[in-house]
Amino acid sequence: MSFALRTCAMVGAVAVALATGWVTPAAAQNVPEAQRQALEAAFEELIKDPTNLDKTYAYAKQATAAGDYEAAITSYERLLLFNPDLPRVRAELGVLYYRLGSFDTAKGYFEAVVADEKTPPKVANRVQGFLTKIDDSANPHRFGGSFTFAGRFQTNANYGPDGEVLVNNVPATPGEETAEDDDFNIFAVLSGRYAYDMGNDAGDFFAVEGTIYGSRQFKFSNLDIENVRLTAGPGFNLFPKDSGPVLIRPTVRLGYVRLNDEDYNFSVGAGLNVNWRAFDETSLFVNGFVEDREYFNTEDSPNAETQDGGAFRVTAGARHTIDPNTAIRGQIFAGNTHGSEGFESYDEVGLGFTVNARVPSPFEGSKEMDFAANPWNVSFSANYTYRQREEANPIISPHFPYEI
Repeated sequence: MSFALRTCAMVGAVAVALATGWVTPAAAQNVPEAQRQALEAAFEELIKDPTNLDKTYAYAKQATAAGDYEAAITSYERLLLFNPDLPRVRAELGVLYYRLGSFDTAKGYFEAVVADEKTPPKVANRVQGFLTKIDDSANPHRFGGSFTFAGRFQTNANYGPDGEVLVNNVPATPGEETAEDDDFNIFAVLSGRYAYDMGNDAGDFFAVEGTIYGSRQFKFSNLDIENVRLTAGPGFNLFPKDSGPVLIRPTVRLGYVRLNDEDYNFSVGAGLNVNWRAFDETSLFVNGFVEDREYFNTEDSPNAETQDGGAFRVTAGARHTIDPNTAIRGQIFAGNTHGSEGFESYDEVGLGFTVNARVPSPFEGSKEMDFAANPWNVSFSANYTYRQREEANPIISPHFPYEI
């Protein structure tokens, strides 16, 4: 193809794209002002010199950053029209089609990139990662997991009273082991998940999730705990007309607790989780559960069986994504726990706030620690809980509320 013919073809391609709206920066209306201006500037430069491949590439990059994938695809495909020997451009096209959910088209581009001997190793490795994800998406069986290790400071670790109490209606001062006291602990959480994709257009699934939690106190070793929880149930995606998907998930729940290395509690129940992506960066959620609990007397808790009974809780809140690496979550909750004895029954309310950030691993690039080279998640949480008991403990006081 002569230069004149290529120039005419390029101008014609731009004209067709403009007529159909493929390269206009319409998607920039919903992006930050600085990004929108950069996209519009790149578009204006492209209009002035539509035969300039560098400006076409620059506009495609800006359109991708602004989320206008269709405009970026049009620009990249136009580049390949005039120079098919561009593996980086084919890789970018594959990524864009992948983001749009056109996995078969994306796979075609990715395979062409891998097969091209001139493809730089870094580009080939990136493309291979996407090919693996596409192949995994065709498998209805999914597995995942995570591990968390952290420390925590508790202002009232032993749930002790902060002043005088009544013992058989006589004022008494709690001893060192029973009075309110702070403590540090370290804890670890190991979570695993198996999901089966039902294969329908909605993306419905069935999932089984397990969590093992363990903590060790610095002072109150009698409060060392291991908690195992298992949930299972289907997930159904609904798609409201004017908003994002709503995930509805009913579950069955099993729980087991050990306290200071002794069997302490077993529970069985059911739950319902509803998550609605109300806005692009914000999801709202409501979670609830009911369960039956059985307790076992231990050396440290000889009257634990007085807690036998049930519990329910409802939690509502929101999660907002600030940027791709930072998210915040806030929630409020209310519930009731009913024991076999009135003094073990209580209502509770509370609230919580969490900031989660993804940061580069300190072992990034390390061959010896490559298993820990992926980005790390760092979280900060603050929670407050208030409990109101139904009756006074008769061993402590026959009066309720407590009067001194």
